[in-house]
Amino acid sequence: MLEHIHPKKEMDPAFSMISLTTNEPSALGYHNDDIDIFSWQCQGKSIWHIGESEKESFVMEPGDLVFCPAWTYHEVVPLTPRAAISTFVITGRKNWRDSE
Repeated sequence: MLEHIHPKKEMDPAFSMISLTTNEPSALGYHNDDIDIFSWQCQGKSIWHIGESEKESFVMEPGDLVFCPAWTYHEVVPLTPRAAISTFVITGRKNWRDSE
């Protein structure tokens, strides 16, 4: 009966989020996600650290776009207050090597 009133809904395969942050360190730290991420830096600056054993770092400025594949370790460190739009795409991959 409860499922009839509130049926379980599958999550949409893509969704976006607007992030407004200060230049305080992120609470997320270095992590990975099970979804692909496209992040567009709209305002301010941040440093992205990407990779597990060999980390790459680069500064994101307004207008920059980065793609972070699912299961890729990363950290975003704001240098200034910032605004970013991130689009998340659910692929269902079990790891970053999985092409399905």
